[in-house]
Amino acid sequence: MTDELDKPENQGRVARWEEIGVDAIRADLEHANGLRHVGRHADLAWRWVKSKEGDESKDNGILMLEPNLYGLGFRLKPLLKWFTK
Repeated sequence: MTDELDKPENQGRVARWEEIGVDAIRADLEHANGLRHVGRHADLAWRWVKSKEGDESKDNGILMLEPNLYGLGFRLKPLLKWFTK
């Protein structure tokens, strides 16, 4: 996934997106289909946004249920992360 982002022909775009910021690029992709900052490279921009967000998209709630040895239990890591902000 990041191999395409590391290609020399994409380095200028990626550097410009770094200056603009992840939130602005995501908003451009979601609301304007990438017309303002991204242009015709929307697929590449989505890959860049996903790589920058990393594991944050997995923790989409404060309390999450997950299977464990006893059935279901709460995942406390997002709760602790929320308290330490």
